[in-house]
Amino acid sequence: TSSMAAVAYGWGDRRPEILDESHWSDPDNLKDNTAYTRSKTIAERAAWDYVRSDEGAGLELVCVNPGAVLGPVLSGDFSASVEIVTQLMSGKLPALPDLGFAIVDVRDVAAAHVSAMTAPGAAGHRYLLSGGYLTFTEVADILREAHPAYARKLPKGKLPSFAVRLLSNVNPTLKQIVPELGKRRQVSTAKAEADLSWTARSPKDAVLTSAETLIAHGVV
Repeated sequence: TSSMAAVAYGWGDRRPEILDESHWSDPDNLKDNTAYTRSKTIAERAAWDYVRSDEGAGLELVCVNPGAVLGPVLSGDFSASVEIVTQLMSGKLPALPDLGFAIVDVRDVAAAHVSAMTAPGAAGHRYLLSGGYLTFTEVADILREAHPAYARKLPKGKLPSFAVRLLSNVNPTLKQIVPELGKRRQVSTAKAEADLSWTARSPKDAVLTSAETLIAHGVV
């Protein structure tokens, strides 16, 4: 399991409008990376280097590179991507930052893993996974419509990017989204669809299932 972080970061103004599996992040561009996104690129590069070395000869490798993974959570212990929903539903954001995400449901990521291990010809390839792109504003609107009881906690106004940077000093979760401000990192999933016969749920479904299970587990 790799990440879209190994594809879409460190490009600066050179980033293609739509990214695909031929693209790699540049972990040395610290202005367009966090420690997390850099680690994903370094780790995937190391994995490919290993299987292509004498020591890794004979091994097969496939990498799946999902965007922000939402969908059902099994407990209060969940991935960082789910903070997209928890930050909004917990009332931790005073307004909506200028950013969005390529979102994919965890169930679709699991299905891609199975296909990547069984599909003929998948070995040696990378596969980007996304069900679609949503902004923070769109996520908030989806949650507000489906869960009116949380309407008072869900922000409506816009949060200037300079304010996000200031708030990140007291809200550690926001530090991870500072490089996202004003960016639109969108990816093509054509390769996964063609090679793995992969399809994805809508990002709206992934958001709503996250919310429903977070409520059920008492997280929000």
